[in-house]
Amino acid sequence: MLVYDAALGYPVLFGGGNGTAAFADTWAWTNGNWTLLTPATPPGPRYAAAMSYDAARSEIVLFGGANAASQTLSDTWVFTASGWAQLHPSTSPPARSSVSLVYNAANSTDVLFGGTGATGSQLSDTWSFNGSTWVNVTPTYSPPARASYGLAYDADMGEVILFAGVYVSGGTVFLLNDTWAWNGTTWATAGT
Repeated sequence: MLVYDAALGYPVLFGGGNGTAAFADTWAWTNGNWTLLTPATPPGPRYAAAMSYDAARSEIVLFGGANAASQTLSDTWVFTASGWAQLHPSTSPPARSSVSLVYNAANSTDVLFGGTGATGSQLSDTWSFNGSTWVNVTPTYSPPARASYGLAYDADMGEVILFAGVYVSGGTVFLLNDTWAWNGTTWATAGT
């Protein structure tokens, strides 16, 4: 997972995997070079986690992913100049991987949608993180379940945009190419 940290002024990379191992290393891209950082208490090794830069709190937020044994995770971490710190929110999304997280500047929250749950099925829930706890948002209209999708914040429109993804049913993989917009309250189909 790679995200630009505006407070630190450089991109930060954490973890990932190579098919046989999951990693727990933290790297900074500064002056055209990668530098290995050595924070005291990093999250455990993982791949397919979600990470975003939270501008309201000047920190990177990391959620979930999967470990080397492909077990999904449900922990929440933040990264600042002081290093990694695990948070223990009173409410959290269930474990998941192949998920995305994006900062929604319109309401100063981080938004997470779907992903692949602990049983291997794709999820269709929407979660919002306010820096201390997660809220399971239950909009009346929502995208179908999916994992491995694109998620970005559109500052001009003040919306989170979700595009494409993968849905697996009965061993068949469906590649999705729909576009959705999240206005902080509900999802709506977008584009054509």
